Amino acid sequence: VGEKVGAILNIYKDLVEVIAKQYIVIVGLRNIKDNKSYDVFNKKTVKMGRRSININSMADFSSLDLGVKPKFMEGCLYFDELAQLSNKIRNSIAHNNWGYDELTQEVTFRFSKNVDEEASAENTLSKNMLEFNGDVICLFRLMHKLNVVNYLFVCFFGCRDFSEEG
Repeated sequence: VGEKVGAILNIYKDLVEVIAKQYIVIVGLRNIKDNKSYDVFNKKTVKMGRRSININSMADFSSLDLGVKPKFMEGCLYFDELAQLSNKIRNSIAHNNWGYDELTQEVTFRFSKNVDEEASAENTLSKNMLEFNGDVICLFRLMHKLNVVNYLFVCFFGCRDFSEEG
């Protein structure tokens, strides 16, 4: 049972990573719609605790950590669905910092980087497998939608590039 749970958790982790790689396309499309340029952001600064994070270009955005990028993505295509992604859960899975209770069928994700730290409500999250499988299905749907957007984007702009070359 534990191996099957681990496989499902790894699917979640992989889906989050695949979707995160498509952030650049959907942010670029939002920027084009709002500013007529993929490289111009309306929101250039975000407060993260005591520090501020600034971006001035798509290159700056692409170099941000996965957990910071959504702070600059307001107004993007599928923004509400992107909120379902949890970088904390993804990190917990990637670092094998989770536990599974076969009796209750609950997965507990621990977000603390210190392994010795006592588990508390602030640094853990528990989900039953039914709820977690629903999250995985939602991520599959979102990935499919983003792949369709990417496909249409390449079809539209790719054809233009090929016709100019030949």
